[in-house]
Amino acid sequence: MRALVCYLCVHQHLPVDRTAQLLADVLGAPVATGTLAAVVAEGARGLDGFAQVVRAGLAAAPVAHFDETGARVAGRLHWVHSASTSLLSLFTVHAKRGKVAMDAAGVLPGFGGVAVHDGWAPYWRYQDVTHALCGAHLLRELEAISDEPGQGWAAGMAELLVDAKLVADRARVAGLKRPDDQARARLHARYERLLADGQAANPPLPTIGRRRGRLRRSPAANLLARLDIHRDEVLRCLDDTRVPFDNNQAERDLRMVKLQQKISGCWRTLAGAEAFLALRSYLATARKHGMNPLAVLRQLFEGHAWLPASGCSRATPGCQRQRRRALRRLPWSCPAAPTTRSRGQLAPRPTRSISFRPWSKRSRAGNWTRSSACSARSSTNGYGCWPPPDR
Repeated sequence: MRALVCYLCVHQHLPVDRTAQLLADVLGAPVATGTLAAVVAEGARGLDGFAQVVRAGLAAAPVAHFDETGARVAGRLHWVHSASTSLLSLFTVHAKRGKVAMDAAGVLPGFGGVAVHDGWAPYWRYQDVTHALCGAHLLRELEAISDEPGQGWAAGMAELLVDAKLVADRARVAGLKRPDDQARARLHARYERLLADGQAANPPLPTIGRRRGRLRRSPAANLLARLDIHRDEVLRCLDDTRVPFDNNQAERDLRMVKLQQKISGCWRTLAGAEAFLALRSYLATARKHGMNPLAVLRQLFEGHAWLPASGCSRATPGCQRQRRRALRRLPWSCPAAPTTRSRGQLAPRPTRSISFRPWSKRSRAGNWTRSSACSARSSTNGYGCWPPPDR
């Protein structure tokens, strides 16, 4: 029964009052909401060993994802911090958002791999960590800037990021550690040219006659400066195929926490928030390993909490299971586009925009995706496949 209470409150996100009503209807006896809160707290107390194992696993991971989101706890704004991989999840709550909270979470201080994040300033204070920026965040910023007059470089930069993702995806599916040097050099050269175009469109402001303090720059100039300073972090997926293009892993894990807030609004106490997030870490990690949530909760209340196995082969991005899964998701091979046309007929030109996502099922290319075999009809340096062949 205690496992069912935690399953309903933490995994299915039912409010405590509605959980009490459901159990009363099913069991025919009233259940106090305080009893349910005590059961959740009891389950969280048995997860100290699990939290230590997950922290150690995350600190030893070659690539990990980090993110944070706001939450109302005891009537004040707190921050839920997430550290995750494809097999591990850890959620913590803290009154601070910056480095103090990250140190309290216990992962980044001992982490030595690649940290994928959204560029929040405190992450850069960890000098021993290799950083990678989320490409999805950059695409959204570039899309907003491209609407401004004279910022055509933003559309080209967004297209370059898309090309970099597709090149890294093909190398990952092929089992390579990184894309070939020629493709990487070509993309890096395009990156430099686009930065030069952006700097020409956003010259530095004159310093004569201005007031003291920092210069107030436009959003385009600020983004351009970040792309210039963190050029290695932006294109990190080209250096190591284990590094993904975006930070979707952390955002997917935090989505259930946001769902809990939408349903219940807030946590009334800090202890209640910590208990919920400890159990949420336990269940999310178990689900990533294919375990039954009720079964692992039953193990928890029997006194021997389930622990993720160390050295699991599925944690390796190049394992056969994940390669087969990636092959199913990425229809990256397609027949070559026709290269002949009648005399006088012009080849159709694609209308490209930042919202163009070749890997998306809703893209204009449909199920067709880019292929190096279609370089004769390519739109971007041999890494395009547009228009799709006639079916």
